[in-house]
Amino acid sequence: MKRLITASLMAMTIALTGCGGGGSGSSDTTTNTTFNNIKMCVPATFTANTFRCATECNASEYEQDFYSDTASCQTAGAKWIAEYNRNDTPRTAEQSTAYNFIDAIRQNVGVSPLKYDSRLEEATRLHELYLGDVASIYNVNMTHYEDNITYPSVYYRGNSGTDRANVQGNFWYAGDVISYGEPTPLASINALLTAIYHRLFMLENYLYRVGINSTTKTFAEPQLFGAQLDKIYFLKALSTDIGVYPYDGQTNVQTTFDNRETPDPLPNTTASVGNPISVQLNDAKVTAPTMVSFRLFYDANGTEITDTTILDQLTDPNGRFTAYEFALFANAPLTANTAYRAEFQYVDGGVTKTKVWRFTTGL
Repeated sequence: MKRLITASLMAMTIALTGCGGGGSGSSDTTTNTTFNNIKMCVPATFTANTFRCATECNASEYEQDFYSDTASCQTAGAKWIAEYNRNDTPRTAEQSTAYNFIDAIRQNVGVSPLKYDSRLEEATRLHELYLGDVASIYNVNMTHYEDNITYPSVYYRGNSGTDRANVQGNFWYAGDVISYGEPTPLASINALLTAIYHRLFMLENYLYRVGINSTTKTFAEPQLFGAQLDKIYFLKALSTDIGVYPYDGQTNVQTTFDNRETPDPLPNTTASVGNPISVQLNDAKVTAPTMVSFRLFYDANGTEITDTTILDQLTDPNGRFTAYEFALFANAPLTANTAYRAEFQYVDGGVTKTKVWRFTTGL
């Protein structure tokens, strides 16, 4: 039986600072020393290949941080670019396939692309070994957290995903998603995408690094996603205002959510339902959103599917959704090889907006 376990989701509201302002700063009246606001200006593109230090950023650049002098800015900028562009090689072909799959999904959704990280790969490899060790020795199924006091193991590296990631490198946050019973990393990620809490986490726009599990054990398939604090503003600024999944134009979409996610997003039913349709609004670009309607149609004839369940911050039974997240479940599996149209209407800062997109299910 397949079982899905989700990591704790983080509710964050990020305020972006735009380019402009600054110039020469204030002076210390005691020492008469002038402090210049030198800004690191990064191109507003998904691939950050360079940067420049200036008192003002151009409209096409993202203002990353302030520095007291050009030399400090140059040092910090070189480090920022090198870390941002770091993209390691997955250890196996199966890991590479899974990485390319979730990276392509995210880019089609309109959020930041993922960089592969061998440090997170090692952290998740050891976590999978820890889970298998504890299950074998103590007959206990652990999930996201490790406990080296009650269930010690040679594979222990830290209590949480962030702890384990930081043993390998410097991460502000890392969270894992775990499935059980899937034969490959690709199958694991594909299954996790039908589980709404897992999906919302994997498609967060502030994440940009990932490590895929790599052991030969079949007990669990954890994947570890990481974020670094000095990148989140940049990533949110580059991400779309509204991300949807299935994404617009997607084909071969899975029809069913088998309703075995933990925690359970639909506690009042045990039956399989439709693969959820989800919306994630960018909290750096959308102001105080309010959902007006969320509808699903057969695209061929325009017939609306009205037997649905909609989750948002107010109706989510587990309190995981933020004010920027929404999901629609058809209360029966979607029809195979069928074109659908989804419509989401919402108010953003007093302005009513509508997102319409289409996707097609697989066989």
